[in-house]
Amino acid sequence: MINVVNNNQRNNPPGGPPSRTVIEFPLTLHLLVTFN
Repeated sequence: MINVVNNNQRNNPPGGPPSRTVIEFPLTLHLLVTFN
């Protein structure tokens, strides 16, 4: 999960809003909690 978040932050343009990470992080966390 940490690698996924780091990859999303790396893909964001510098100085841009991390909207993708903000949206995907809770979703990934929810999926991990649901399936574990």
